[in-house]
Amino acid sequence: MIEPAVAPTGFAQPPEPAHAEASAFPPGIHGFLDGGSYLAAIVDSSDDAIVGTSLDGTVRSWNRGAERLYGFRRDEMMGRSIHRIVPDDRRGELERIRESLRRGERVDSFETVRMRRDGQPVCVSLSVSRIVGPAGQVLGAAFIERDITGRRRELSAANSLLRHETVERRRIESLLATENRLLELIATGAGLEELLQALCQAVESLVPGSRCAIRLASGRTRVPANALPEPLGSVTVGLDAFGPMAEEGVSPPLCPRRIVVADAESCLDADIRSRGVRSCWFEPVSGAGGTLVGTLGVYRSVPTRPDEDALAAGALAARLTAIVVERARADERAREQLAQLAHVARLATMGEMASGLAHELNQPLCAIVNFTEACVELVHRNGDHVDQIAQALSEVSRQAERAGQVIRRLREFVKRREPVRQSVDINRVVRDVVAFTGVEVRQCDVRVRVKLARRVPPVFADSIQIEQVLVNLVRNACEAMREGEAAGKGLMIETLRRKGAVEVAVSDGGPGIPPQMQERLFEPFFTTKRDGLGMGLSISRSILEAHEGRIWATSNRKGGTTIHFTLPTAWRASRGRRHRVRCR
Repeated sequence: MIEPAVAPTGFAQPPEPAHAEASAFPPGIHGFLDGGSYLAAIVDSSDDAIVGTSLDGTVRSWNRGAERLYGFRRDEMMGRSIHRIVPDDRRGELERIRESLRRGERVDSFETVRMRRDGQPVCVSLSVSRIVGPAGQVLGAAFIERDITGRRRELSAANSLLRHETVERRRIESLLATENRLLELIATGAGLEELLQALCQAVESLVPGSRCAIRLASGRTRVPANALPEPLGSVTVGLDAFGPMAEEGVSPPLCPRRIVVADAESCLDADIRSRGVRSCWFEPVSGAGGTLVGTLGVYRSVPTRPDEDALAAGALAARLTAIVVERARADERAREQLAQLAHVARLATMGEMASGLAHELNQPLCAIVNFTEACVELVHRNGDHVDQIAQALSEVSRQAERAGQVIRRLREFVKRREPVRQSVDINRVVRDVVAFTGVEVRQCDVRVRVKLARRVPPVFADSIQIEQVLVNLVRNACEAMREGEAAGKGLMIETLRRKGAVEVAVSDGGPGIPPQMQERLFEPFFTTKRDGLGMGLSISRSILEAHEGRIWATSNRKGGTTIHFTLPTAWRASRGRRHRVRCR
């Protein structure tokens, strides 16, 4: 069904008989309609170029649309070859069209390029149909050609914009992916050196053909905003510098603003040029409050200026470097505070254990006095008592060594020192703690049993801090059994092998701790003692967590409590351990 046409005035014209349609034209026009002039007028009035050619390409018709499109008048093209408007590299199209028409095949519309009178190319959409004679023979071809240059230009602009947006999106996605990977690495607790090396690798992947280095400033370094940096690209050794270039001895200058060196020939010394550097730029690494904490340098082997993508990658790496350095400094401060707190706790423990330690020291000293007096008496008898005197002096030496061991243990335990983590035999630590706390354990009338795992792997730890944890657990267990109704019951210290770790368990036979209180046992200032401060277990937890271990409590089936803690083995720690660089 054909819908009625809508007139320009907006109302629909109902269909009429054919004679009524003819009567709509002015008088005297019927002859025009009945002849071919009407059809010619339609063709000539078309906005599209309509061109008729013979099979050999000679132009036989050329409408006004073709005149406007190509700039040639009708009389300039009639009888001339259509090749006049076809570029040389498109001549093959005409031959293929001619062969298709001769075979009676349909030619699908396609887009191509033609040439204007002024030599400028024009993009056209081309439709081709056969011109058939009375006897059905193919006489030529009719071309309808529409200018699509503007549309092509718009499409090209749209494609260019799309490509730019795609590149920009990929750049942003790459930057975000890199940032996420590095932030995940930061969150895993990786050390400073590993993070800075990863940042350098990220820059090198985002800026092809580059090498990167990061230099850190010490806490005492201050660079004024208007100061000129030290000589660019100086070869320096022994600085806190990281990355492939740093491994070659190249360290970026400390600079408070971005510096771009597009041609290093005149700016960098011969040492750095000998390493293949021809251009570089430096990004300042600014910390909290705008303080300069370092510089990120990017070096390239060709003279060039970094583009927007490269600068964005460098700026991202500098920003993440600031986060990494600030976190490292915060970790360093936390470690120092924990070490100070642990030292204070050890001093407090020594104060509480003073009477027992005095008793432990008094025993060998009294023995020394007694054996010395015996030696003097034997000498005064003027007898032959050499063997007895030698035996007594040997005992004096043994007791003096015993007293010396007590003093050495005491000195090591209370000495203020930087934590030193190394491979430690946990069984030896347990034995030392049992000896160290022996007097206090005996005073509490507690029997100690030690069950040490055989072939237990060494742990990666600071032995004094782990001793402190064990001393605290042993003393807590003794106090629990002394204050409760379980006096005389035993204390068990056990070591066990775990996957990638070693577990230490300290079990007592005291009254036990309710499960709901066990969760709070390691919180600061929480205590089950009448006169306790609630800091011992909290400090122990902090020490163990700093060692990448953990601590927890369980209830024993027959009463009492077991405190468990784990430490990573030295082998596991060596695989995951990050070298720590002090940032002051």
